[in-house]
Amino acid sequence: MLTEKSAFAQFNFSIFLHFIARGMYAIFVPIILLKNNYSLNAVLLFLIFSALTVIVSSYAAQKIFYHKRAIIFNIMAIIAEIILLIAFSFKYFSPPVFILIFICEGLYFGFYYFSYYSIINHYTSQKMIGNNIGNANIALNIAATITPFIGAILLNQNPIYLISIAVLFLFLSLLPMLSLTSVDINGADLPMMD
Repeated sequence: MLTEKSAFAQFNFSIFLHFIARGMYAIFVPIILLKNNYSLNAVLLFLIFSALTVIVSSYAAQKIFYHKRAIIFNIMAIIAEIILLIAFSFKYFSPPVFILIFICEGLYFGFYYFSYYSIINHYTSQKMIGNNIGNANIALNIAATITPFIGAILLNQNPIYLISIAVLFLFLSLLPMLSLTSVDINGADLPMMD
């Protein structure tokens, strides 16, 4: 069993790597859509529909998949992000691609943050909750400070560069999470699989 300190060291490193990837493009999603010939109305619909997908995926995670391990939700969120990044490579508006984009964005938020909060809930003690949440937030904010510059540079390059680098960091963010695999989304240990 990991100690609280070592679990949060792994978790914070994963958050840092994850949000380097996410920060490269997340703030540019409306710009990417506009550059890909989506109308302003389509961008607004994207924001609304992805928010609705977050609600549905969060509800499904809570009510249907409550016994699954948090790492599964982390992996599903990253798969949704990779599909989203690939969908951004389509340069023209297409209803199926548009639907795929907002669904993947919503699934990412719904699943990643379920995993995120489950791990915090499981590994933190009441005495250290403020410290652990604060350190996770610091890791997120350091990544968020660095990455918009990288994303801005890569935004005008071939989209394959942005996609490849973001996917690399998304996969790297899974490595520290592998030691936290025994946590289910309700924060309880599950029996080890044989």
